[in-house]
Amino acid sequence: MIVHGMHRHEVSLQDDVSSLWYKLHEEPVVYQSHDRSHRGHPHVNFSHPVGTYDAGYYSSSCSLSFADDLFMEIFGKDPHNQNAWI
Repeated sequence: MIVHGMHRHEVSLQDDVSSLWYKLHEEPVVYQSHDRSHRGHPHVNFSHPVGTYDAGYYSSSCSLSFADDLFMEIFGKDPHNQNAWI
């Protein structure tokens, strides 16, 4: 949310994504990496914080929500009623 919470695209471009990735990685793991100059750029393989939220990202959650809503609307009152399944 740090990247997506920025109010302008220009501000996000000024941030150092490498430092942000290492900071977020080291905090929960309590692991201090060694020499930063030899780390490379592992954040490029972790696209979620800097990637776009397209339809594919939320499609599973959205379809589960629709399925739950349809089931509860049609079969929720009595799921054993055979007439409701016709």
